[in-house]
Amino acid sequence: MSRLPRNADQLQRFTFADADVRGSVVTLSQSYQELLGNHDYPPPAGQLLGQFAAAATLLATLLKHDASVIIQAHGAGLLSTVMAECDHQLNLRGIVTAAEQPGGIAAIDADATLAQLLGDATLAITIQPAQGQRYQGIVALQGGDLASALEQYFNQSEQLQSTLKLAADSDCAAGLLLQQLPAEQASDRTVDGAETWHELVLLAATLQPDEQLQLDHQQQLTRLFHQHPLNLREALPVKFRCSCSEQRTIAALLALGADEIAAMIAEQPVTEVVCQFCNFPYSFSAGQLQALLDQSHRH
Repeated sequence: MSRLPRNADQLQRFTFADADVRGSVVTLSQSYQELLGNHDYPPPAGQLLGQFAAAATLLATLLKHDASVIIQAHGAGLLSTVMAECDHQLNLRGIVTAAEQPGGIAAIDADATLAQLLGDATLAITIQPAQGQRYQGIVALQGGDLASALEQYFNQSEQLQSTLKLAADSDCAAGLLLQQLPAEQASDRTVDGAETWHELVLLAATLQPDEQLQLDHQQQLTRLFHQHPLNLREALPVKFRCSCSEQRTIAALLALGADEIAAMIAEQPVTEVVCQFCNFPYSFSAGQLQALLDQSHRH
């Protein structure tokens, strides 16, 4: 078992005093265990979800308004979907769903590779504001790693040079993000920005998964960037929190249509709808469903 780092379930943002580069480092422990604890995922699926969760948390720090970031892969492998969502307050949730196969998700081998899990998957990064229209960028995963696909997304969609390191085991998930500042935030430095960026990318590439999962944030940053002065922001807590509610569940039921609701009423006196993220059960009596049915007829 990994030794849990001191900064578990925290995200630390920082900037470089000598470069127009910002960064974030995150370690998930209890929040990650709550993601896994609601489901019986085999290790490869759970650890892949951990990487998605760490990545979503890192991207959430870039949100400028009340919004959520969703990272979702649709594949043609043993898994059909991997999804993690994090809002601007660093509330996190996520899920893995298996492709149709004998034995379901429990049948996945412990040594399954990413290519076997997702195949040539499509990766969608969605920014969902609380108010307003959502934005979505799509890149191909193509059997590569999640970090490389997200770097491609930033380079193509955001036109910001970025580098990521992601890791997960059965205890923790962790991530590191470095990103060049947007032009409007950059300073007029005399040093060669491209050369400094290249050096920082090379330094970040030396970070090993066991270091991400076992060292605290200060130790990681000191080991990597001890020759570059850093400005550290206050550490922020990360929490597992599902955004499901009875109202959202009712909206989902209404979206099924009147015929489906009528069938539920005919089949059983109480219908239970379980949130796929947190397994919380929402129960609706036949009378409540009939009221929903009447409501749908009035609209």
